[in-house]
Amino acid sequence: MRRSQWVFELRSRLGESKEIAEDEPGRRLTKVIDALRDRELLTRAQDTFAETTLRRVVSS
Repeated sequence: MRRSQWVFELRSRLGESKEIAEDEPGRRLTKVIDALRDRELLTRAQDTFAETTLRRVVSS
């Protein structure tokens, strides 16, 4: 899964980005944490992060 797909999925789980932007920062963080508690999404996020990091290391 590409990063942009993961970001879109995370945003869709959090709700509209406008609503998030208008929220208080602490509430925004709580929403992100709640969304990441979804094990499948967390696993995908970790995989995407590892893949991106590996690409950067290999290309250096």
